[in-house]
Amino acid sequence: MGHFLADQRYGIHAYCEHEGGQQYKYCPDLFNHPNIDVLEYYVPSYSTDPFHWIPKGLMEDLMDNGEPTFNTSVNDQVSGYTISQLFGALQSDVTSIPQYEARLLQQNPSNPTNPYINALFSSYGF
Repeated sequence: MGHFLADQRYGIHAYCEHEGGQQYKYCPDLFNHPNIDVLEYYVPSYSTDPFHWIPKGLMEDLMDNGEPTFNTSVNDQVSGYTISQLFGALQSDVTSIPQYEARLLQQNPSNPTNPYINALFSSYGF
């Protein structure tokens, strides 16, 4: 969520990002928004990233409108969630990513892309 919010503040004026202290750098000008590029280029299976267990692009993928992604291993057909809905599902009894997915679906039953949520979460390894 940090990269999304940084993009809201700095947009195209942000710097290219080195993610997770790794040697890979995202700034391919996919959207001309370096912080969004970090999320769209995130590869969940990149095990040399010490933080690879954090699904960095998941919340962006829940909100975006199915923009093209560099990472073809992420099945992103979900869209239309709001920041309020995403944070509303983060409650004290939600202690895992699968519980978060279930709560998100429970609280937002009318999102037309809900049938694709399981595929999205699965592509992040959950």
